Amino acid sequence: MRKNNIQFLIILVILLIAGLLTACGSTSENATTPVAYTVIDPACLFDEAEISTMPLGIYMYAEKYDEEQNVLTVLIVNESGYEMTYGNEYCLQEKVDGEWVDMETSEDIVWTDEAHIIEDLEQVEVDYDLSPYGVLETGVDYRLVKTDLAAEFRLIQEWTE
Repeated sequence: MRKNNIQFLIILVILLIAGLLTACGSTSENATTPVAYTVIDPACLFDEAEISTMPLGIYMYAEKYDEEQNVLTVLIVNESGYEMTYGNEYCLQEKVDGEWVDMETSEDIVWTDEAHIIEDLEQVEVDYDLSPYGVLETGVDYRLVKTDLAAEFRLIQEWTE
């Protein structure tokens, strides 16, 4: 748990520095333009960072989003004292008027029946293709939901001078 706090603080410091640099750059006479990638905003993680009916010590966090591929990478951490198993299924939700609502897909999604195992004290990065949900908007709270876990995230656009 302490390792997760340290990782979170490092990400927060990086984002604060990037925010300060962006704020300093916005006062220049040059116009600002967005760069080609979007990052995860951890600020939305203070509400309900994860939900779980699994044993304590199993967490899922949104790590990065590839806008070109429309792929979200999550980190699943197992510190439960037990081996954990998860499948391929997931859904995407967005927060509307304070409530989580399942997003519609543009196509049917077919899941393969596979079991992935994470041993105790291990973590794994997993990529999820969000293209069936269309283009994600910046500034909206999203949540990737698996059977017993959820990872909340908000996309923010990075700016350069």
